[in-house]
Amino acid sequence: MTELAINRSVEPRTWALQEGYRLLAYLQLGRSGANSGEIKRDDEVWQISSRRRRPEEVVLGEPADPIVAFDRDQAAVRGILEPLPWTFSGRLSRSRAVLGSGDKAITLETAGWRPQATVDVQGEWEERDLVVLACFFAAIARRRRSTFVGSAVPGT
Repeated sequence: MTELAINRSVEPRTWALQEGYRLLAYLQLGRSGANSGEIKRDDEVWQISSRRRRPEEVVLGEPADPIVAFDRDQAAVRGILEPLPWTFSGRLSRSRAVLGSGDKAITLETAGWRPQATVDVQGEWEERDLVVLACFFAAIARRRRSTFVGSAVPGT
C-alpha cells in the first residue's frame, strides 16, 4: 500500500499531490470551480471536467480516449478492461471516495474543514498520480452537489 496526501497549495484553486515531501502532480480548478480544471505533472497538462447537470460524470483527458471517466457508480480507467466500482459517501466536512476494490483500490478521505485528503493506493496503477487527482476532482464535484442538495432541501 502506498500512502499519499493531497494538500492545498499556495496557488489559488490548486491542490498538490505528495508522497511524503515529494511533489508528484497538481490539480488546479478552473474559475468555475469543480466544473473544470487541469492536472499538471512535470511539463504535461491534462484537462479534467464534469458535466454541469450531472457532476458525477467526470472525464480526465480527451473525451474520445480518456485516462479515466467517472460515472455515478463506476469508472473506466485506461489500461483496465472492465469498469471499476466508484463509491462516494459523506457530506460537508467528512467524505470518503473509493475507486476499485480489494487489491486494486484508491481510497481518499477528508476529515474536518481542512482543505486536504489522505490517499491509500492498493496495487499498481498506470498513471497513478493522474488517476488519484482525478478521483479527488470527482469527489469534489460530487461533494459540492451533495452540499448544494443538503442546503437546498430541508431535512437532508
